Amino acid sequence: MTDAPQQQPSYAIAEKPKKGIPLWVFGLIALAFIGLGTCIFNGVKLFGAIGERSEASVEVSKAFLTDGMPAADDPIYSRRMDLTQEKVDNINRFFAQFGPVSEYSVPNCNMKTSANTDAAKSGTFAICVLQIQAEHSPGTVTVTWVREDEVWKLGGFYVNFHDNSVLMDKAEKLDALEAAGEAEVEPVEAEPSAD
Repeated sequence: MTDAPQQQPSYAIAEKPKKGIPLWVFGLIALAFIGLGTCIFNGVKLFGAIGERSEASVEVSKAFLTDGMPAADDPIYSRRMDLTQEKVDNINRFFAQFGPVSEYSVPNCNMKTSANTDAAKSGTFAICVLQIQAEHSPGTVTVTWVREDEVWKLGGFYVNFHDNSVLMDKAEKLDALEAAGEAEVEPVEAEPSAD
């Protein structure tokens, strides 16, 4: 008698497992796309915000260096600034000594968001730096913006003129007049010491 292979019933034959991609791989791919989309979306928003602050920095610089800084109570200033009208007047007199500005470069802006125990150092900030050419000196303008109540406010406006000989020439003339006894010098009030 020959042994013929016996056929197993169909219910006894186990199906081979299907080789497919596990679901967790699809989950990882979906998460990667979500992460990439979030990065692109936020990058576009950041780029737009930096461009907006860049344009605003040039406008503010032109206005301040042409017409002078606005009054200390102007809403453009951040409430974090310790600004008085006397300081504004002194800054405007300082700017005027260097003459009108004829050139403004394209600003280089950076943005940062920080948290700090000092409330003045916490928040979202944009810092824009641009080069200028005034009549008597080139200079660097740094405009600091701070986000307050969903509105950008001016957190600082700094101008560094590179040629200090403008001020030195005026100081030497005043020294010469003072030595000749012709200069009217206002007495300086001594501030009380903290002792």
